[in-house]
This record gives sequence, C-alpha cells and structure tokens, in this order.
Amino acid sequence: MDTNNGPDDADSDRGPSADKPAAASPSGWRKLARWQSLKPGARWVAGIAGAAVLAFVGAYFTVLGDHAGTAATRPGPLGGEPAQVDLVTVEPSPGQSHVIPPPAVLAAGQLTSLNSINATTPQFWQWFDRRGAVTADNLLIQLVVSGNRDSPVRIVNLQPVVSCRAPLNGTLFFSPAAGADTATQLILNLDQPLAPSRYLVNVNGQESGGTDFFSHFTVSLRDHEQYTFLVNASTSRRYCQFTLNMSVLDGTRVVTEPITDNGRPFRVTSIVNENSLSPGAFATYRELFVGGVAATGLPGSGTNQFGDPLWLRADPATYKQ
Repeated sequence: MDTNNGPDDADSDRGPSADKPAAASPSGWRKLARWQSLKPGARWVAGIAGAAVLAFVGAYFTVLGDHAGTAATRPGPLGGEPAQVDLVTVEPSPGQSHVIPPPAVLAAGQLTSLNSINATTPQFWQWFDRRGAVTADNLLIQLVVSGNRDSPVRIVNLQPVVSCRAPLNGTLFFSPAAGADTATQLILNLDQPLAPSRYLVNVNGQESGGTDFFSHFTVSLRDHEQYTFLVNASTSRRYCQFTLNMSVLDGTRVVTEPITDNGRPFRVTSIVNENSLSPGAFATYRELFVGGVAATGLPGSGTNQFGDPLWLRADPATYKQ
C-alpha cells in the first residue's frame, strides 16, 4: 500500500467526469441483452447457480488461505519433530580395541594390509567395518540436534534402550587407552541403563564430573539453533546393542525421538578379563592381536610409515599384560 496518497490526492485524479458512471463496453451490453432475453424462470435458475458458484469459490479460497497461513508458520511438514537430528556419527579413536565375532580368522596378508593403513583415515575404520568388528569397552557418539519450532524447545533426557548378552569372544584387537584429552561428555552406563546419566567436563585440561547431565546442563534450543552432544556409552560386563530415546519438551508435552546408527542399533562389547594381569587372561578368544602400549616390548613391535603402532599377533593362551 502506498501511504503517500491521501484522499486529496485521489480526488485530484478523478477529473470533471469522475462522478459519472463509466460507459459499458460493447461486450458488456451484449451480455446484458442476452440476460434480458431469458425468460423469468431461466433468469431465476441462472441467478441461483451463479450465487452458488460464487459461494463455493469464496469458501474454497478462504479455507485455502487459512491452510496456507498455517503452513507458512509451520517449521516443516506437519511440524516435524520438535528437535531435528542433524548428524549422528560414531567417533573413531585410533587406539581403540575391537572384537570381530566368530568365526572370523585372519590370514597373515590381512594383518599386513591393516598395518599399511594410516590409522587416522576412514580406510582404517572401514577395514574393521568390513569384517563386522564391534568397538570394545566404550562407544563415542557425536549427536548434533537443532530446534524445530517457533518457540524454544528443551532436551530433558537421553535414555539408552538396551539389549545385552554375554561379551563377544571371537578375534580380539587389544589396544588399551593410553590417556588423552577429553571433551565434555554425556556418559551412559549400559550395564545400568535406567540410572541417571553422568557427565565429564574438561576445562583447560582440568576434568570434573557429576551425575545427572540434564540437571547440570540446560539444553534449550530456538528454531534452527544447534547443540552437539558427545555421548560416551560403555559396558564392562556384556555385549550390548542399543538405541537412544531423546526426550524433548515441546510446550507442555514431552516428545520421545528415537536415535539410531543409520537405522541400526549401536553396538559395543566388553573385553573378558580386561583388567587381569595373569598370563592367559584372554584365553577365551580365538585370536589375539595387540597394538599400542599392549605391544610394547614384544618382538616385532614398532610403527608403520605413518607413525602408527603395528598390530602384532599374540597367543591368547599365554599373553600377559
């Protein structure tokens, strides 16, 4: 709307004949003549039909306009979930242990191919993935979420949904952690899935932690605002498959959103007798390969061309940490 034109401007444009009715166009006169030539009954029927059409068209576009207005303020098809999951990735760690379920047995050439790969590249993890390897001890999951409502939403819980059994005992690649800087983590104990989550915070190299992550941290998200969780899910007793249920407060209701590993459950296994220093502690495994600090002092230990520690074959019946 042009706000510069007032009533005075409009009157000045009308001219001396502005008050006279506009002359009808020839086509308009022909339509009027056809209308007047109809019989009274036909005119009445045509009038009713015309009024019905106008009423339908008016109602249709009124409803359409209402729906269009609703869709314009809705943040996605039917609103979508209140918190949108933007990214789910399993965070790799070059020094992490793995277990390949039976009946896998590695040939010498396969170990050589593993030791020729840069441990910081995706090819290293793909080598394990192709063989169905399961991460041992703990799994780090990066979860990026964003708000998906006009009003802020709040994430109030992240609960594992767990199915566990005895730990895997196929081929063990054993590489215990040697210590590293840790970021802020939400910690889930899969052996006690209903227990409140814990947290670990690293500020300038100083670590601190506590229980109940969501009582300590408020995760409130405006529309399109992102937050990144680093979830550390661990087990010390079993082999677990699990998904995550994220609880989101949307206005006055709590919505549960399931989170998976690309449509599949996440997987992690404990290591049998991991903390034992006795010879043969790993005798339950069919094969044993050791790397990192676990291979220190063994014949053939060293690094590859990328500076990564070599994996070495060891006898599970006699190996001692």
